[in-house]
Amino acid sequence: YRLSENEKGLGVLTKEQIINLAASYQDKAFAHLVRVVSYIIRNSKFNIQNIFVGGGVAANTELRKRIRKMCKENGITPLFPYSKKLYTDNAVMIGVAAYFKAQRKEFVKNVEKVDRIPKYSLNNY
Repeated sequence: YRLSENEKGLGVLTKEQIINLAASYQDKAFAHLVRVVSYIIRNSKFNIQNIFVGGGVAANTELRKRIRKMCKENGITPLFPYSKKLYTDNAVMIGVAAYFKAQRKEFVKNVEKVDRIPKYSLNNY
């Protein structure tokens, strides 16, 4: 909203303006992600010693740098896929979730009813 209202008279954005806008958005998004993860680590009822970062976000060098710094500040170890080929693979995160379910012997009783749960809370683990 602020961009569209404040910049209406500018017309088409230049390449530099687009790059600056994208960088600003990324900076704020990453700051928010790191702040939320740090809060969860500090306030968790669990003794968190490691966090695994997977999926598409793991491919971003700047985010990995910020996560490493945040982990160091919180005394935990960040874990990333060992190969850049796996950075965008969500199967790792699904596998980790399945591992914890299997540890608790929580197995699917009816495969036909298996479905995704959008925005599933980590509190369910």
